[in-house]
Amino acid sequence: MLQRVYSRAQAAWQHVDMLRQFLFIASTVFVLGMALVGGVLAQRIEKGVVDNTAAATALYFESFVAPLVQELATSESLSASKRAQLEELIKNTALTKRVLAFKVWLKGAKIAYATDARIIGRTFSPSPNMRRAWLGQVAASLDHEPHGNEHHVDLGNVPVIEVYSPIRQEHTDRIIAVAEFYEDASELKQDIFLAQMESWAMIAGLAAVAIAALYGIVARGATTISEQRSALQQRIVQLSALLSQNDELRRQVQHSSRKATIINENYLRRFGAELHDGPAQLLGLALLRLDALRKSDDGQARGSECGEIKAIREALQEALGEIRNLSAGLSLPELEPLTLAATINSAVRAHRQRTGTPVDLELGYGLPETVPHAIKGTAYRLVQEGLNNATRHAGGQGQKVRADIIDDLLVIEVSDKGPGFMIDAVINQGQLGLVGLKERIQILHGQLEVKSSVMSGTRLTARIPIEHEVEEFGYV
Repeated sequence: MLQRVYSRAQAAWQHVDMLRQFLFIASTVFVLGMALVGGVLAQRIEKGVVDNTAAATALYFESFVAPLVQELATSESLSASKRAQLEELIKNTALTKRVLAFKVWLKGAKIAYATDARIIGRTFSPSPNMRRAWLGQVAASLDHEPHGNEHHVDLGNVPVIEVYSPIRQEHTDRIIAVAEFYEDASELKQDIFLAQMESWAMIAGLAAVAIAALYGIVARGATTISEQRSALQQRIVQLSALLSQNDELRRQVQHSSRKATIINENYLRRFGAELHDGPAQLLGLALLRLDALRKSDDGQARGSECGEIKAIREALQEALGEIRNLSAGLSLPELEPLTLAATINSAVRAHRQRTGTPVDLELGYGLPETVPHAIKGTAYRLVQEGLNNATRHAGGQGQKVRADIIDDLLVIEVSDKGPGFMIDAVINQGQLGLVGLKERIQILHGQLEVKSSVMSGTRLTARIPIEHEVEEFGYV
């Protein structure tokens, strides 16, 4: 329940603007501070006024009462004449207006005299203020329930100051008695209340001025922050638009790159077909004519001419083989009906047939049956390029192809155990096969890693996101 209330309050607070939050917090802090400071000041004012009033009244009271009770230095009671003088003092002097009642205490908390004669001679438990008075201090308290009330002293309903004042023996510091008197504090109470109100009003005024000044500062800061926030939001909108444009441009670039790859593949197919159907056919026809010429001139040609014809025939056959190999390498086989594993196997089988070199093939069980056509075409080109390089530079030593799915990535690795090469040197020479292959893999959001060093073999590793959506534009 409390957690739900707190959550709602926190949610509501989040929707309050900065200025209102400041006003609420500042007002709360200042009100609490005003109450605390006002309370402390009120207590100090009350204590100061009570102490000063008690001291003045005690001094005035002692001047009149002390001479009349000096016989308590040797006796535990007052004579009748002294009692009469004390009663006359209370009734017919200015003390009557200020003092409502008083008592004179002996050692042991025994009452030697009281305005209420019924309690004279009785003994009571000493109060803390009385103990302080016996130690020579004037002790006073405001609005505390008078100790005399327990002694049947009728003070009415007016607030009083209860004062305990030590009475000393004349010409000595010996305390012979303690006078307890109750002074009417009605006016004093009102004066203290007014002083408290004035102090609180002063603090409230200062707090209001401080809040107003701080509010002006915070308001300017809030305005500045609001303007900066608006400018920042505009910049964010602009940046978001630019990011959207960049994404669109990136998609267009990828689209163009894929189309360029498709166009290039189609061009290579047509070029390979032209080589096969054009120069290759003409070379084949020339070989047939040479064979026919050789058969018709077997009996007439000299030996040197027969040798020349044989050399021409061998050169033409070698050229025809190279053209057919180029034609087969430039165009891809029909990949549409093949799975990814069958595509990689087809590239390996074609290389074995073309070069007559062994290739170790490892296909993981996690290879998917269906992948976008662009991935199959890239996989075929990667295996083809890697094995061609292995045959050309490593003599086909230790040729190996591995393919599997690792962490949602299609990982294809083509390696050999040849002499290796310096990667930087090959890149600087502009090895078109590797550069084109790397760009083609990057179009599919993949990476191509080439590791090789002298006498350590070569390894091509491609990592292509198999789950990434690849848009196809046609046959590759």
